[in-house]
Amino acid sequence: MKPIIAFDMDGTIISSDAAAKAHQAWFDLMVQLTGGEQGQAPSQKEDYFPKVLELMSKLTGLNPNDGFDKSVMVKYARNLYQMLYLAELRKEGEKAFVTDIIDVLIELKSQCRIALITTAPEDMVLPALEIGKVKELFDYIYRSPLNQEPSKIEMLRKFIKEVGKPALYIGNEKKDALACKELGIKFALSKWAKHDEEAENMAAFNFTSPKQLQGIARLI
Repeated sequence: MKPIIAFDMDGTIISSDAAAKAHQAWFDLMVQLTGGEQGQAPSQKEDYFPKVLELMSKLTGLNPNDGFDKSVMVKYARNLYQMLYLAELRKEGEKAFVTDIIDVLIELKSQCRIALITTAPEDMVLPALEIGKVKELFDYIYRSPLNQEPSKIEMLRKFIKEVGKPALYIGNEKKDALACKELGIKFALSKWAKHDEEAENMAAFNFTSPKQLQGIARLI
């Protein structure tokens, strides 16, 4: 059976601009609604979700320590984010997709099974891929449930349980590298868009261009 090469979405298939703008817009709106001071949103590289729950609790009065309340807040928060994300992505259109990535995916598909494993909210992923006309290139698409906090390691665990372990995971964040390390998955850092420099030493491969993935099937 062909090996599986898995990709993250933001910063790997799609540039990080739409995600960064949606992230900032979400926090700007929540701060405005809760009467706080405007400022830079927490970094997406770090665990920003406690701040999300703090603002949602302030807005709604719900208790983040209660399982049901937390689920409702997470779902509302992520639903708003995915609307903001799709709005930004549609402004950019196909230009939001990383240059050369589509040609590389087409080439890899003849040699490997291609998976998308992302913590992006589930309802936005397919519409996002359709903007770049790349949905059909993936053999598997795993998306993060709306009512759950985003967790790359949980998404990878689910994929391994249901499909099998990827031979390689390509992402752009330290969180991706750490999840792969814990699960024994070979990790490649995509450096062709915004990425975590801290992940460089944790990667089996550091790629500065999607074209460098050509022939990767022989190395995994």
